Amino acid sequence: MRFFHHRYAILLTFFLSGCGTVFPGARRQVDVINYSFSYDGSKIFYLEDRYDYKLISEKSRDRMYVCEYDVKRRKHRKIGRSAIMEVSPSGPFVYLGGDWKKKESTDLVRYDYSDSSKEQFSVKGLPEDKKYMYIKSIEWETDKDIIAEVGITDKNPCGWRRKDEVETIERTKVAVSGSDADILENGMDIPEVKPRCLVSNDGRYILREEPAEKFFMFHTSLYIDDSKTGKRIYITKDSHLLSFFEGAGYILKYLGFGMLHAVGIK
Repeated sequence: MRFFHHRYAILLTFFLSGCGTVFPGARRQVDVINYSFSYDGSKIFYLEDRYDYKLISEKSRDRMYVCEYDVKRRKHRKIGRSAIMEVSPSGPFVYLGGDWKKKESTDLVRYDYSDSSKEQFSVKGLPEDKKYMYIKSIEWETDKDIIAEVGITDKNPCGWRRKDEVETIERTKVAVSGSDADILENGMDIPEVKPRCLVSNDGRYILREEPAEKFFMFHTSLYIDDSKTGKRIYITKDSHLLSFFEGAGYILKYLGFGMLHAVGIK
């Protein structure tokens, strides 16, 4: 009977670690690789990377998702499986990439978070052997029309790969205007640094990232500073307990790899 209760205690711990999707609050154990306020400061969008690896292998993968965080309700919602997240600085639009679980992902998706609608664009003229695309830099023409420098490749950015695997990336420029998405032939200077809105439109909130500087702390602590109340509101937060067990798992994994290499098994 005691074991029965302990099992449910463990399940409850992992259930609560996803707090923010079920109950308002911060999500736990999330690796955030990109984030931005919406143009009106009501939402925060972040691109998370659920890093994964094979147990008896040196292969690893990135599993990227874009999430929407409601500042007022403090609730999170996943809006797409995507390696792309570009937030409009002047309108309720976010550009996402095609679903990386599919065999190819060369489409762009424009998400309108005012009504949760999505509009998909097939980019015309891309090479047939380059089945995956992601935005490297972007210029906003209007609140929803863009010109972007994109990387195209034959490898799924969220697929399994070895550490020493070389990825060949080709660059091109794509313009999205209205309902058309085409390769741009003429040259144009596109800023290398992607624009991000890290301050709410009224100046009250500042979006920040807290670096993990302690041992066994691996995940992103993303938060907003409230200048009105002086409080810090966490959006994602590392858990000391879960990170400890995750770190122990990594140590055991690489000790195992070391022993296999020592006996000549690669």
